[in-house]
Amino acid sequence: MDEVGVRLPIGPPIQMCASMRLGEGISGKKSLTQVIMDKNRLEAFSDGVFAIVITLLVLDIKIPHIGYQALPGELVAALPSIASYVLSFIVIGLYWAFHHFYVDKLKKIDGTILFLNILTLLLISFMPFPTSLMGAYPLTPIPVLMYGLTLIATNLVGLAIIYYMHRHPYLVNEKYAAHFFKELPVYFWVNIPYLIALAMAFAHPAISYFMFVGILVAVSINLWMRLDRQAR
Repeated sequence: MDEVGVRLPIGPPIQMCASMRLGEGISGKKSLTQVIMDKNRLEAFSDGVFAIVITLLVLDIKIPHIGYQALPGELVAALPSIASYVLSFIVIGLYWAFHHFYVDKLKKIDGTILFLNILTLLLISFMPFPTSLMGAYPLTPIPVLMYGLTLIATNLVGLAIIYYMHRHPYLVNEKYAAHFFKELPVYFWVNIPYLIALAMAFAHPAISYFMFVGILVAVSINLWMRLDRQAR
């Protein structure tokens, strides 16, 4: 039977499989990584996850019900949580910006891109947990270590995405090849200091923490200059 004429009045999972089969029949390709989703849907879902996660960060900043006289002391006690909140808010904001950059260069979505994007969102949605630990146990090894590992894991998935895009040019805009080699050095000069910070976490957790802050400032400046260049 001609597969274009197949009718499957069944639920969404089988409908997705049917759409994949339809795409295979039209293009002649039999790869499991055939285009399976509109780019706008992936971007909208990802933006929603980023927005929810970045909002959840603030819920960890709490002040107990106390008398007004004790409020200044409680605000001082909340400073580590506030600092962790600000750090992670900017970190997630930067991840959102770089997520936009690579999605903007895609013209098709296949199964591998979809899986790597979901893995990215998994790690992003985990960020509030080490953020909460760093607020509750400031400048201690285990929270700093968990925070750094989460950052490195997220960056490695990001590197896998841009490498996959580079190796599969039919998924991306024509000018992406040059962008890949411009973006690649960023992953080295960001993650190598992260690894150094992790190595120092148990001996000098405070230094590791401020290394995270320093890297964040450097990446923010890099992004700022990049956007200024693109706007001109």
